[in-house]
Amino acid sequence: MVRGRDFGAIAPGIISAAMVLTACLAACDSSPEGRSPQGQVTQVIDGNTLEVQRLDRPGAIPEKVRLLGIDAPKLDQDPWGPESHSVLGQWLGGQEVRLEFSNPPRDRYNRLLAYVWQGDRLINEALVQDGLAVVSEQANGSPYEQKLRHAQGEARTLQRGIWNPAQPMRTAPAQFRQNSAP
Repeated sequence: MVRGRDFGAIAPGIISAAMVLTACLAACDSSPEGRSPQGQVTQVIDGNTLEVQRLDRPGAIPEKVRLLGIDAPKLDQDPWGPESHSVLGQWLGGQEVRLEFSNPPRDRYNRLLAYVWQGDRLINEALVQDGLAVVSEQANGSPYEQKLRHAQGEARTLQRGIWNPAQPMRTAPAQFRQNSAP
């Protein structure tokens, strides 16, 4: 049994430890790793990049989010770049999404890297399944690699979007970017 004077002697230590633990948890909570915060899409930049206002950071500047594991045609890559941009805008413009971050949480352009969920729908997978994006090397070893590869196989088999033989995407997005670089 703890006596009043014994507890009084250890109480400041317990309070200090609780404060340190609370500060550590708050610091962990503010970083993107391991979290799935909600956000509202404020802009669709292209077929695999969004601008999102995180709901856990009201008043903060919206952040660019790059969809992980996929590569969509660039805007000037006709006709599929404008199409993937348009469809993504129809699906997500002004909508709430959940972001599932990767490790590392950011790319070399300082964009957050995330799997984007709208309800129980993985948007990264839906774009691939509709033939509006391809699976990228980022997917290798990811928790969603098999889902993304299955979606791409289905789109290819059913000749959806970029896999349509009447209007195929002739250059992969990564190659198109490389060829367009100054």
